[in-house]
Amino acid sequence: VTFTECHQDLDDNLVVWDIEFIAGNQKYEYEVDAITGKILEKKVKPLGNTSQKLPTDNAALADAQAKALADAGLTEAEVTFTEAKADYDDGVLVYEIEFFTATHQYEYEIDAATLAIRDKSVKLRASQSLPQDPAASYITLDEAKAAALADAGLTAAEVTFREAQLDREDNFVVYELEFVTAANKYEYEINAVTGQILKKEVKPLSAPQETPGTATTTETPANPSNPSNPSNPGNPSTPSTPSTPSTPSAIDLADAKAAALADAGLTEAEVTFTKAKQDYENGVLVYEIEFRSATTKYEYEINAETGAVMSRESEVIHSYHEPTTPPTSSGTIESAKATALADAGLDASEVTFLKAKEDLEDGRRVFEIEFVTETAKYEYEIDAETGAIRGKDVETFRNPGTGGTTGSYITVEQARAAALARAGLTEAEVTFTKTKLEYDDGVMAYEIEFRKGKLEYECKINALTGQVIEFEIDD
Repeated sequence: VTFTECHQDLDDNLVVWDIEFIAGNQKYEYEVDAITGKILEKKVKPLGNTSQKLPTDNAALADAQAKALADAGLTEAEVTFTEAKADYDDGVLVYEIEFFTATHQYEYEIDAATLAIRDKSVKLRASQSLPQDPAASYITLDEAKAAALADAGLTAAEVTFREAQLDREDNFVVYELEFVTAANKYEYEINAVTGQILKKEVKPLSAPQETPGTATTTETPANPSNPSNPSNPGNPSTPSTPSTPSTPSAIDLADAKAAALADAGLTEAEVTFTKAKQDYENGVLVYEIEFRSATTKYEYEINAETGAVMSRESEVIHSYHEPTTPPTSSGTIESAKATALADAGLDASEVTFLKAKEDLEDGRRVFEIEFVTETAKYEYEIDAETGAIRGKDVETFRNPGTGGTTGSYITVEQARAAALARAGLTEAEVTFTKTKLEYDDGVMAYEIEFRKGKLEYECKINALTGQVIEFEIDD
Protein backbone atom coordinates (compact mmCIF):
# COMPACT_ATOMS: atom_id res chain seq x y z
CA VAL A 1 0.00 0.00 0.00
CA THR A 2 0.85 3.70 -0.29
CA PHE A 3 -0.30 5.86 2.62
CA THR A 4 -1.71 9.23 1.55
CA GLU A 5 -3.06 10.46 4.90
CA CYS A 6 -2.50 9.66 8.57
CA HIS A 7 -3.42 12.17 11.27
CA GLN A 8 -5.26 12.49 14.56
CA ASP A 9 -8.54 14.42 14.73
CA LEU A 10 -11.59 15.06 16.91
CA ASP A 11 -14.90 13.74 15.54
CA ASP A 12 -18.10 14.07 17.61
CA ASN A 13 -15.94 14.45 20.73
CA LEU A 14 -14.04 11.24 19.98
CA VAL A 15 -10.28 11.40 19.39
CA VAL A 16 -9.72 9.38 16.20
CA TRP A 17 -7.07 8.50 13.66
CA ASP A 18 -7.94 9.33 10.03
CA ILE A 19 -6.07 6.83 7.84
CA GLU A 20 -6.06 6.80 4.05
CA PHE A 21 -4.05 4.58 1.72
CA ILE A 22 -4.04 3.17 -1.80
CA ALA A 23 -3.57 -0.47 -2.81
CA GLY A 24 -3.79 -1.49 -6.44
CA ASN A 25 -6.89 0.13 -7.94
CA GLN A 26 -8.55 0.76 -4.57
CA LYS A 27 -8.52 3.71 -2.18
CA TYR A 28 -9.15 2.91 1.50
CA GLU A 29 -10.30 5.42 4.14
CA TYR A 30 -10.49 4.47 7.82
CA GLU A 31 -11.51 6.25 11.00
CA VAL A 32 -10.12 4.48 14.07
CA ASP A 33 -10.86 5.23 17.72
CA ALA A 34 -7.58 6.56 19.15
CA ILE A 35 -8.31 5.09 22.59
CA THR A 36 -9.84 1.67 21.90
CA GLY A 37 -8.43 1.00 18.42
CA LYS A 38 -11.93 0.16 17.20
CA ILE A 39 -12.71 0.87 13.53
CA LEU A 40 -15.50 3.45 13.58
CA GLU A 41 -15.83 3.98 9.83
CA LYS A 42 -14.33 2.64 6.65
CA LYS A 43 -14.75 3.31 2.94
CA VAL A 44 -13.31 1.55 -0.10
CA LYS A 45 -13.44 3.34 -3.43
CA PRO A 46 -12.24 2.18 -6.87
CA LEU A 47 -9.60 4.38 -8.43
CA GLY A 48 -10.31 3.25 -11.94
CA ASN A 49 -7.52 2.15 -14.25
CA THR A 50 -4.59 3.39 -12.15
CA SER A 51 -1.71 1.05 -11.73
CA GLN A 52 0.57 3.98 -10.86
CA LYS A 53 1.58 4.85 -7.34
CA LEU A 54 1.88 8.47 -6.35
CA PRO A 55 5.07 9.64 -8.07
CA THR A 56 8.04 11.10 -6.26
CA ASP A 57 9.64 12.48 -9.43
CA ASN A 58 10.58 16.06 -8.59
CA ALA A 59 11.37 16.78 -12.24
CA ALA A 60 7.80 15.84 -13.28
CA LEU A 61 6.38 18.01 -10.53
CA ALA A 62 8.57 20.89 -11.70
CA ASP A 63 7.20 20.42 -15.24
CA ALA A 64 3.65 20.69 -13.85
CA GLN A 65 4.57 23.87 -11.98
CA ALA A 66 6.10 25.31 -15.15
CA LYS A 67 2.94 24.44 -17.11
CA ALA A 68 0.76 26.29 -14.57
CA LEU A 69 3.06 29.33 -14.55
CA ALA A 70 3.11 29.48 -18.35
CA ASP A 71 -0.69 29.37 -18.47
CA ALA A 72 -0.87 32.17 -15.89
CA GLY A 73 1.75 34.23 -17.77
CA LEU A 74 4.00 34.42 -14.71
CA THR A 75 7.52 33.50 -13.69
CA GLU A 76 8.60 31.62 -10.59
CA ALA A 77 10.13 34.81 -9.18
CA GLU A 78 6.72 36.52 -9.25
CA VAL A 79 4.81 33.93 -7.19
CA THR A 80 4.79 32.08 -3.88
CA PHE A 81 3.87 28.38 -4.14
CA THR A 82 1.60 27.06 -1.38
CA GLU A 83 0.96 23.55 -2.71
CA ALA A 84 2.53 21.24 -5.27
CA LYS A 85 1.65 17.56 -4.90
CA ALA A 86 0.49 14.44 -6.76
CA ASP A 87 -2.96 13.01 -6.08
CA TYR A 88 -5.76 11.02 -7.69
CA ASP A 89 -8.96 12.65 -8.96
CA ASP A 90 -11.69 10.36 -10.30
CA GLY A 91 -9.04 7.70 -10.83
CA VAL A 92 -6.71 9.99 -12.80
CA LEU A 93 -3.23 10.82 -11.52
CA VAL A 94 -2.89 14.60 -11.31
CA TYR A 95 -0.66 17.34 -9.93
CA GLU A 96 -2.34 19.93 -7.71
CA ILE A 97 -0.52 23.25 -8.00
CA GLU A 98 -1.38 26.36 -5.96
CA PHE A 99 0.41 29.71 -5.81
CA PHE A 100 -0.30 33.41 -5.36
CA THR A 101 0.97 36.82 -6.37
CA ALA A 102 0.40 40.14 -4.62
CA THR A 103 -2.98 40.47 -6.35
CA HIS A 104 -4.26 37.00 -7.34
CA GLN A 105 -4.41 33.40 -6.15
CA TYR A 106 -4.17 30.48 -8.60
CA GLU A 107 -5.15 26.82 -8.32
CA TYR A 108 -4.37 24.27 -11.04
CA GLU A 109 -5.06 20.58 -11.56
CA ILE A 110 -2.74 19.12 -14.20
CA ASP A 111 -2.86 15.67 -15.75
CA ALA A 112 0.32 13.85 -14.67
CA ALA A 113 0.53 11.83 -17.88
CA THR A 114 -0.16 14.52 -20.50
CA LEU A 115 0.45 17.76 -18.54
CA ALA A 116 -2.93 18.96 -19.83
CA ILE A 117 -4.72 21.46 -17.58
CA ARG A 118 -7.83 19.69 -16.22
CA ASP A 119 -9.02 22.48 -13.95
CA LYS A 120 -7.92 25.97 -12.97
CA SER A 121 -9.13 28.75 -10.71
CA VAL A 122 -7.99 32.38 -10.55
CA LYS A 123 -9.27 34.71 -7.82
CA LEU A 124 -8.61 38.34 -7.00
CA ARG A 125 -7.13 38.88 -3.56
CA ALA A 126 -8.37 41.52 -1.15
CA SER A 127 -6.04 44.51 -1.41
CA GLN A 128 -5.85 45.05 2.35
CA SER A 129 -4.82 41.49 3.06
CA LEU A 130 -1.37 41.49 1.50
CA PRO A 131 1.55 43.89 1.27
CA GLN A 132 3.22 44.53 -2.09
CA ASP A 133 5.89 41.96 -1.28
CA PRO A 134 3.77 39.19 0.29
CA ALA A 135 6.35 37.04 2.03
CA ALA A 136 8.48 39.96 3.21
CA SER A 137 6.35 41.06 6.18
CA TYR A 138 4.69 37.83 7.29
CA ILE A 139 5.03 36.98 10.94
CA THR A 140 6.79 33.67 11.50
CA LEU A 141 5.06 30.42 12.41
CA ASP A 142 6.64 30.56 15.88
CA GLU A 143 5.24 34.07 16.37
CA ALA A 144 1.77 32.87 15.35
CA LYS A 145 2.02 29.96 17.80
CA ALA A 146 3.14 32.32 20.56
CA ALA A 147 0.14 34.62 19.92
CA ALA A 148 -2.29 31.69 20.15
CA LEU A 149 -0.70 30.28 23.30
CA ALA A 150 -0.69 33.71 24.97
CA ASP A 151 -4.39 34.15 24.20
CA ALA A 152 -5.16 30.68 25.57
CA GLY A 153 -3.06 31.32 28.68
CA LEU A 154 -0.89 28.27 28.00
CA THR A 155 2.77 27.45 27.39
CA ALA A 156 4.27 25.30 24.64
CA ALA A 157 5.13 22.63 27.23
CA GLU A 158 1.46 22.26 28.14
CA VAL A 159 0.12 21.56 24.64
CA THR A 160 0.53 19.27 21.66
CA PHE A 161 0.29 20.94 18.25
CA ARG A 162 -1.67 18.95 15.67
CA GLU A 163 -1.75 21.50 12.86
CA ALA A 164 0.28 24.59 12.01
CA GLN A 165 0.15 25.81 8.43
CA LEU A 166 -0.07 28.89 6.24
CA ASP A 167 -3.34 29.08 4.31
CA ARG A 168 -5.82 31.49 2.72
CA GLU A 169 -9.19 32.30 4.24
CA ASP A 170 -11.60 34.87 2.72
CA ASN A 171 -8.70 36.38 0.73
CA PHE A 172 -6.55 36.73 3.86
CA VAL A 173 -3.28 34.86 4.32
CA VAL A 174 -3.58 33.20 7.72
CA TYR A 175 -1.90 30.72 9.99
CA GLU A 176 -4.21 27.85 10.93
CA LEU A 177 -3.21 26.42 14.29
CA GLU A 178 -4.64 23.51 16.21
CA PHE A 179 -3.40 22.16 19.53
CA VAL A 180 -4.69 20.14 22.46
CA THR A 181 -4.23 19.88 26.20
CA ALA A 182 -5.46 17.02 28.34
CA ALA A 183 -8.84 18.72 28.59
CA ASN A 184 -9.42 20.91 25.52
CA LYS A 185 -8.89 21.28 21.78
CA TYR A 186 -7.95 24.77 20.52
CA GLU A 187 -8.26 26.07 16.95
CA TYR A 188 -6.89 29.47 15.93
CA GLU A 189 -6.82 31.48 12.74
CA ILE A 190 -4.22 34.26 12.84
CA ASN A 191 -3.64 36.99 10.24
CA ALA A 192 -0.19 36.23 8.82
CA VAL A 193 0.56 39.91 8.18
CA THR A 194 -0.75 41.65 11.32
CA GLY A 195 -0.70 38.80 13.84
CA GLN A 196 -4.33 39.56 14.74
CA ILE A 197 -6.43 36.63 15.98
CA LEU A 198 -9.24 36.38 13.40
CA LYS A 199 -10.94 33.28 14.79
CA LYS A 200 -10.64 30.95 17.75
CA GLU A 201 -12.53 27.95 19.02
CA VAL A 202 -12.19 25.91 22.21
CA LYS A 203 -13.83 22.49 22.63
CA PRO A 204 -13.63 20.09 25.56
CA LEU A 205 -12.00 16.72 24.89
CA SER A 206 -13.41 15.12 27.99
CA ALA A 207 -17.03 14.85 26.83
CA PRO A 208 -18.64 11.43 27.41
CA GLN A 209 -17.84 9.05 24.58
CA GLU A 210 -20.42 6.74 23.06
CA THR A 211 -19.35 3.39 21.71
CA PRO A 212 -20.65 3.06 18.13
CA GLY A 213 -23.53 0.68 17.77
CA THR A 214 -24.71 1.00 21.39
CA ALA A 215 -27.63 3.04 22.61
CA THR A 216 -27.03 5.91 24.97
CA THR A 217 -29.60 7.01 27.54
CA THR A 218 -29.60 10.74 28.25
CA GLU A 219 -30.62 11.65 31.78
CA THR A 220 -32.68 14.70 32.55
CA PRO A 221 -30.60 17.36 34.35
CA ALA A 222 -31.19 17.94 38.04
CA ASN A 223 -34.51 19.46 39.06
CA PRO A 224 -33.84 23.18 39.54
CA SER A 225 -36.35 23.29 42.37
CA ASN A 226 -34.03 21.03 44.39
CA PRO A 227 -30.52 22.40 43.74
CA SER A 228 -29.19 20.93 46.97
CA ASN A 229 -29.57 17.43 45.54
CA PRO A 230 -27.89 17.52 42.12
CA SER A 231 -27.41 13.76 42.18
CA ASN A 232 -31.14 13.25 41.61
CA PRO A 233 -31.39 13.21 37.80
CA GLY A 234 -35.16 12.99 37.58
CA ASN A 235 -36.74 10.83 34.91
CA PRO A 236 -34.34 9.49 32.29
CA SER A 237 -35.25 10.18 28.71
CA THR A 238 -33.71 9.72 25.29
CA PRO A 239 -34.61 12.71 23.13
CA SER A 240 -35.11 12.07 19.43
CA THR A 241 -33.93 15.15 17.57
CA PRO A 242 -35.67 17.58 19.91
CA SER A 243 -36.13 21.04 18.45
CA THR A 244 -37.35 22.59 21.70
CA PRO A 245 -36.21 20.51 24.68
CA SER A 246 -38.82 20.25 27.40
CA THR A 247 -36.29 19.10 30.00
CA PRO A 248 -36.02 21.49 32.96
CA SER A 249 -32.66 23.23 33.33
CA ALA A 250 -30.89 24.59 36.37
CA ILE A 251 -30.21 27.97 34.70
CA ASP A 252 -32.49 30.00 32.46
CA LEU A 253 -31.78 31.69 29.13
CA ALA A 254 -30.89 35.00 30.77
CA ASP A 255 -28.31 33.23 32.97
CA ALA A 256 -26.80 31.56 29.89
CA LYS A 257 -26.52 34.90 28.09
CA ALA A 258 -24.89 36.44 31.15
CA ALA A 259 -22.35 33.60 31.37
CA ALA A 260 -21.39 34.03 27.70
CA LEU A 261 -21.07 37.82 28.04
CA ALA A 262 -18.94 37.48 31.17
CA ASP A 263 -16.60 35.05 29.40
CA ALA A 264 -16.31 37.44 26.44
CA GLY A 265 -15.72 40.42 28.74
CA LEU A 266 -18.67 42.35 27.27
CA THR A 267 -21.93 43.89 28.47
CA GLU A 268 -25.36 43.44 26.93
CA ALA A 269 -25.30 47.05 25.75
CA GLU A 270 -22.20 46.35 23.64
CA VAL A 271 -23.62 43.43 21.65
CA THR A 272 -26.50 42.30 19.46
CA PHE A 273 -27.81 38.81 20.10
CA THR A 274 -28.52 36.79 16.94
CA LYS A 275 -29.34 33.42 18.50
CA ALA A 276 -30.34 32.17 21.95
CA LYS A 277 -32.00 28.78 22.24
CA GLN A 278 -31.96 25.53 24.17
CA ASP A 279 -30.90 22.32 22.44
CA TYR A 280 -29.15 18.98 22.95
CA GLU A 281 -25.48 18.45 22.08
CA ASN A 282 -24.31 14.84 22.29
CA GLY A 283 -27.06 14.12 24.78
CA VAL A 284 -26.29 17.15 26.99
CA LEU A 285 -28.84 19.94 27.42
CA VAL A 286 -27.20 23.23 26.41
CA TYR A 287 -27.95 26.83 25.52
CA GLU A 288 -26.66 27.97 22.13
CA ILE A 289 -25.84 31.66 22.38
CA GLU A 290 -24.65 33.78 19.47
CA PHE A 291 -24.04 37.53 19.42
CA ARG A 292 -21.83 40.12 17.79
CA SER A 293 -20.09 43.30 18.80
CA ALA A 294 -18.91 46.02 16.41
CA THR A 295 -15.82 43.98 15.53
CA THR A 296 -16.35 40.33 16.48
CA LYS A 297 -18.88 37.49 16.21
CA TYR A 298 -19.21 35.09 19.18
CA GLU A 299 -20.75 31.61 19.46
CA TYR A 300 -21.17 29.85 22.82
CA GLU A 301 -22.51 26.57 24.14
CA ILE A 302 -23.47 26.84 27.81
CA ASN A 303 -24.26 23.77 29.91
CA ALA A 304 -27.92 24.21 30.90
CA GLU A 305 -27.43 22.54 34.27
CA THR A 306 -24.12 23.92 35.50
CA GLY A 307 -23.76 27.16 33.52
CA ALA A 308 -20.28 26.09 32.42
CA VAL A 309 -18.94 27.21 29.04
CA MET A 310 -18.74 24.00 26.99
CA SER A 311 -17.64 25.59 23.71
CA ARG A 312 -16.73 29.06 22.57
CA GLU A 313 -15.85 30.53 19.20
CA SER A 314 -15.05 34.08 18.14
CA GLU A 315 -14.40 35.47 14.69
CA VAL A 316 -13.33 38.95 13.62
CA ILE A 317 -15.91 40.64 11.42
CA HIS A 318 -14.24 42.09 8.34
CA SER A 319 -15.31 45.72 8.19
CA TYR A 320 -17.63 46.62 5.38
CA HIS A 321 -21.06 48.13 4.92
CA GLU A 322 -23.49 45.63 3.49
CA PRO A 323 -26.47 47.22 1.75
CA THR A 324 -29.84 45.95 2.95
CA THR A 325 -31.01 45.33 -0.60
CA PRO A 326 -28.25 45.32 -3.22
CA PRO A 327 -29.35 47.19 -6.32
CA THR A 328 -29.98 44.92 -9.28
CA SER A 329 -29.95 45.69 -12.96
CA SER A 330 -30.74 43.11 -15.64
CA GLY A 331 -28.70 45.11 -18.13
CA THR A 332 -25.65 44.90 -15.85
CA ILE A 333 -26.15 41.16 -15.48
CA GLU A 334 -26.26 40.85 -19.25
CA SER A 335 -23.03 42.86 -19.46
CA ALA A 336 -21.44 40.48 -16.94
CA LYS A 337 -22.55 37.51 -19.05
CA ALA A 338 -21.01 39.12 -22.12
CA THR A 339 -17.74 39.75 -20.26
CA ALA A 340 -17.53 36.13 -19.15
CA LEU A 341 -18.36 34.78 -22.62
CA ALA A 342 -15.77 37.05 -24.25
CA ASP A 343 -13.10 35.88 -21.80
CA ALA A 344 -13.99 32.24 -22.50
CA GLY A 345 -14.00 32.84 -26.26
CA LEU A 346 -17.58 31.55 -26.58
CA ASP A 347 -20.91 32.72 -27.94
CA ALA A 348 -24.19 32.64 -26.01
CA SER A 349 -25.55 30.08 -28.48
CA GLU A 350 -22.76 27.66 -27.51
CA VAL A 351 -23.48 27.54 -23.78
CA THR A 352 -26.17 26.77 -21.23
CA PHE A 353 -26.30 29.27 -18.36
CA LEU A 354 -26.70 27.73 -14.90
CA LYS A 355 -26.45 30.87 -12.77
CA ALA A 356 -26.47 34.62 -13.29
CA LYS A 357 -27.10 36.55 -10.07
CA GLU A 358 -25.93 39.51 -8.04
CA ASP A 359 -24.29 38.95 -4.66
CA LEU A 360 -21.96 40.51 -2.10
CA GLU A 361 -18.38 39.23 -1.75
CA ASP A 362 -16.10 40.82 0.85
CA GLY A 363 -18.37 43.88 0.84
CA ARG A 364 -18.31 44.36 -2.94
CA ARG A 365 -21.21 43.88 -5.32
CA VAL A 366 -20.40 41.10 -7.77
CA PHE A 367 -22.15 39.03 -10.42
CA GLU A 368 -21.79 35.26 -10.22
CA ILE A 369 -21.99 33.74 -13.68
CA GLU A 370 -21.94 30.00 -14.39
CA PHE A 371 -22.42 28.19 -17.70
CA VAL A 372 -21.50 24.92 -19.39
CA THR A 373 -20.63 23.64 -22.81
CA GLU A 374 -20.50 19.97 -23.75
CA THR A 375 -16.87 19.80 -22.67
CA ALA A 376 -16.41 22.24 -19.77
CA LYS A 377 -18.01 24.18 -16.93
CA TYR A 378 -17.18 27.87 -16.40
CA GLU A 379 -17.63 29.92 -13.22
CA TYR A 380 -17.01 33.67 -13.17
CA GLU A 381 -17.15 36.40 -10.55
CA ILE A 382 -17.52 39.82 -12.16
CA ASP A 383 -17.16 43.11 -10.27
CA ALA A 384 -20.55 44.86 -10.58
CA GLU A 385 -19.01 48.34 -10.44
CA THR A 386 -16.01 48.01 -12.74
CA GLY A 387 -16.88 44.97 -14.86
CA ALA A 388 -13.48 43.43 -14.01
CA ILE A 389 -13.14 39.65 -13.67
CA ARG A 390 -12.44 39.00 -9.96
CA GLY A 391 -12.31 35.21 -10.26
CA LYS A 392 -12.84 32.41 -12.74
CA ASP A 393 -12.84 28.64 -12.66
CA VAL A 394 -12.84 26.34 -15.69
CA GLU A 395 -13.42 22.62 -15.23
CA THR A 396 -12.86 20.36 -18.24
CA PHE A 397 -15.11 17.30 -18.38
CA ARG A 398 -13.46 13.92 -18.85
CA ASN A 399 -15.06 11.59 -21.40
CA PRO A 400 -18.15 13.78 -21.91
CA GLY A 401 -21.43 11.91 -22.38
CA THR A 402 -22.63 11.02 -25.84
CA GLY A 403 -25.98 12.69 -25.46
CA GLY A 404 -25.30 15.30 -28.11
CA THR A 405 -24.92 19.01 -27.45
CA THR A 406 -25.81 20.98 -24.38
CA GLY A 407 -29.16 21.64 -26.01
CA SER A 408 -30.14 18.08 -25.08
CA TYR A 409 -29.78 18.71 -21.35
CA ILE A 410 -33.06 18.82 -19.48
CA THR A 411 -33.90 22.17 -17.87
CA VAL A 412 -33.68 23.04 -14.19
CA GLU A 413 -37.49 22.96 -13.99
CA GLN A 414 -37.59 19.46 -15.52
CA ALA A 415 -34.91 18.22 -13.11
CA ARG A 416 -36.83 19.60 -10.13
CA ALA A 417 -40.04 18.03 -11.40
CA ALA A 418 -38.32 14.63 -11.66
CA ALA A 419 -37.01 14.94 -8.11
CA LEU A 420 -40.44 15.94 -6.77
CA ALA A 421 -42.07 13.04 -8.61
CA ARG A 422 -39.61 10.62 -7.01
CA ALA A 423 -40.40 12.08 -3.57
CA GLY A 424 -44.16 12.05 -4.23
CA LEU A 425 -44.43 15.77 -3.45
CA THR A 426 -45.52 18.97 -5.18
CA GLU A 427 -43.55 22.20 -5.52
CA ALA A 428 -45.99 23.97 -3.19
CA GLU A 429 -45.14 21.53 -0.39
CA VAL A 430 -41.34 22.02 -0.40
CA THR A 431 -38.59 24.64 -0.18
CA PHE A 432 -35.69 24.16 -2.59
CA THR A 433 -32.26 24.74 -1.03
CA LYS A 434 -29.93 23.65 -3.84
CA THR A 435 -30.11 23.15 -7.59
CA LYS A 436 -26.75 22.65 -9.28
CA LEU A 437 -25.52 21.10 -12.51
CA GLU A 438 -22.33 19.12 -11.95
CA TYR A 439 -20.10 16.67 -13.79
CA ASP A 440 -19.86 13.71 -11.39
CA ASP A 441 -18.35 10.26 -12.02
CA GLY A 442 -18.51 10.72 -15.78
CA VAL A 443 -22.13 11.89 -15.79
CA MET A 444 -23.56 15.39 -16.14
CA ALA A 445 -26.18 15.56 -13.39
CA TYR A 446 -28.39 17.96 -11.48
CA GLU A 447 -27.98 17.91 -7.70
CA ILE A 448 -31.37 18.83 -6.23
CA GLU A 449 -31.96 19.44 -2.51
CA PHE A 450 -35.21 20.52 -0.85
CA ARG A 451 -37.03 20.45 2.50
CA LYS A 452 -40.48 19.58 3.76
CA GLY A 453 -40.88 20.20 7.46
CA LYS A 454 -38.00 18.49 9.26
CA LEU A 455 -37.19 16.19 6.33
CA GLU A 456 -34.37 16.94 3.90
CA TYR A 457 -34.39 15.42 0.43
CA GLU A 458 -31.34 14.99 -1.82
CA CYS A 459 -31.72 13.83 -5.39
CA LYS A 460 -29.31 13.47 -8.31
CA ILE A 461 -30.85 13.60 -11.80
CA ASN A 462 -29.10 12.60 -15.06
CA ALA A 463 -29.02 15.87 -17.02
CA LEU A 464 -29.33 14.09 -20.38
CA THR A 465 -31.99 11.45 -19.64
CA GLY A 466 -33.85 12.88 -16.63
CA GLN A 467 -33.34 9.57 -14.80
CA VAL A 468 -33.05 9.61 -10.99
CA ILE A 469 -29.51 8.42 -10.18
CA GLU A 470 -29.53 8.87 -6.40
CA PHE A 471 -32.26 9.64 -3.86
CA GLU A 472 -31.91 10.19 -0.11
CA ILE A 473 -34.12 11.44 2.76
CA ASP A 474 -32.65 12.71 6.05
CA ASP A 475 -34.48 13.85 9.16
